[in-house]
Amino acid sequence: MKQISITLLLTFLGLSVSSQPVDVFVYSGSGASKTLQIQTKKTETKGSFYYNDNWKPGEIYLITGEVIKDYPLKYDLRKNIIEIKVENIVKVLSVGRVKEIHWIDDFGNKEILRNAMLYENYNGTGLFSILLEGNKSFLKKPYLKLIESNYVTALDVGEKSNQIVKRNYYFIAEGNKVIEIKKSKKQILKQFGDNADIIKEFAQKNKLSYKNDNDLIKIFSYYNSL
Repeated sequence: MKQISITLLLTFLGLSVSSQPVDVFVYSGSGASKTLQIQTKKTETKGSFYYNDNWKPGEIYLITGEVIKDYPLKYDLRKNIIEIKVENIVKVLSVGRVKEIHWIDDFGNKEILRNAMLYENYNGTGLFSILLEGNKSFLKKPYLKLIESNYVTALDVGEKSNQIVKRNYYFIAEGNKVIEIKKSKKQILKQFGDNADIIKEFAQKNKLSYKNDNDLIKIFSYYNSL
């Protein structure tokens, strides 16, 4: 693979800070000497739109075969873009041009993000995180969820701000096809066919949870070793 100049690939992203918009209500009541203006602030939204909140150095492998490396990266889930920091200037790259990203996660482990379009039966966009690769690979697909404010003014209770939270869908991949699964004992054991009882015994013996990502990695790794 050939490493290429980032300036030939990326579009400059102008970053700006804008003030929070407000609605203005005008009241001209009977006997009012002048117009009264009342400003109400829009509901704020808290949370991050990024898969990784901190810049991570990594390597971007493009669909065309070139490689971009040695730059800090961020993955914006909302805009479906990769932000690349080049000498304090942020440039952007569409996820559609990316084959894989390799970097180190927050726990010090190598993480591979792979373009969803490489799986022929998946119709969505974005990047899968490859938790384990083998005969049966274990993947997760991050997404954003908006939890709307539940604040009750009259009682002064509840959360005043909308919340952006990160969630994951989970998949099993065989070759270039994926199957979405729920993190439940029944659904996961179903994927192992005739070996389901062997996997069940392994999980029980090692006290592994079907809800925990790290435990599921151990379960799939054991299956792939059979």
